[in-house]
Amino acid sequence: MRWVLPLLLLMAACSNSTDGVPTPAPETEEKVLDGRNVEDGVKRILNERYSDNAESVTCPDDQPVKVGHTFTCDVTVSGEQRKVTITVRSEENAEYEVSQPQ
Repeated sequence: MRWVLPLLLLMAACSNSTDGVPTPAPETEEKVLDGRNVEDGVKRILNERYSDNAESVTCPDDQPVKVGHTFTCDVTVSGEQRKVTITVRSEENAEYEVSQPQ
């Protein structure tokens, strides 16, 4: 089962209200995801939805907000190194889907 997380929900959990908002990459006008906020969202999904004990999550910065774009995050779940695949589902709301750890 996969869960979709709107990036806008992450904004409410952040101390800085601009965190998590897709921003243009320095060289382009392309909207990108904030890697730190994706990490926080992935960790929350793994812990709440999959009942996994996600100890750490590392995701790449500046991933494009384009429907269908996928990338991988490294996670530590119950002491084991694993990976999850992130798939962007909405450009408008910067929603993404998180796979189960593999």
